[in-house]
Amino acid sequence: MTTATVQGKPALWNTPALANWLAENNQPGARDAATITRLRVDRSIRRRTTTDGPSLQERLTARLVRKARVEIRRRGGETEVLGKKDRVTGSLALADRDPAQRMTLVKAEGWRYYSSRTPQRYVTLAYLYGTDDSGPWAVRVPGTMETVAQALAWLTPNDVVKAMDKGLRVRRQGDVYAIETTKRRDGDGAPRPARRTRVAPR
Repeated sequence: MTTATVQGKPALWNTPALANWLAENNQPGARDAATITRLRVDRSIRRRTTTDGPSLQERLTARLVRKARVEIRRRGGETEVLGKKDRVTGSLALADRDPAQRMTLVKAEGWRYYSSRTPQRYVTLAYLYGTDDSGPWAVRVPGTMETVAQALAWLTPNDVVKAMDKGLRVRRQGDVYAIETTKRRDGDGAPRPARRTRVAPR
C-alpha cells in the first residue's frame, strides 16, 4: 500500500500559500489564488445577505406601527383580532401612509371567536393614526377603508365638506375643524362689553 506524506496546511488567510499547498498535495477544489479570492468574496456576500436584519424601510414601518398601536391602546381600542382560546389571528399592519399629512392607516384582519354558540367571523379593524401640534391621535374607521384619503373623507363632517365645496378655508386640528366665516355672521371677534344690572334696594 502506497502512502503519501502531506505537509502541514498553511494559514487560511494566506491565499497564495494555500493555493500552492492545494496544487502540491493534489487536493480537490480551486487551486489558484484568484479563484480562491473570488470564492471567498462570493461566500462573504452570501453570508451578509442571509444574516442581515430587516431593511431600513422595514424598520421604519415597524416603528410606525408600534407607535400607532401604543396610541390606539391608550384610547381603549383593539389592536389584535382574537380567535378561539385567545389565539391572535390578526395583528395591526401598515395599510397606507400619507407622509405629507402625517397620517397612517393601519389594519388588522382575522377570525374572531365570540362563543361556542356563535360562529367565528372574519373581521377587519382599521384605524387612522396621525400626529399634529397636540401630539399623536388615533380614531377607528370602517374596515373597508383602503387608503388614508378614504378614511379622512369618511371622518370629515358634512358641514366641512359643504364649506370646502364653497371654497371656504378649513383648518383641522385633530378631530376639530375651523371653518372660515364672515363678520356679518360672527362679528369682528371683539369681546362684547359686560352688561351692568342694577339691583334695587329692598
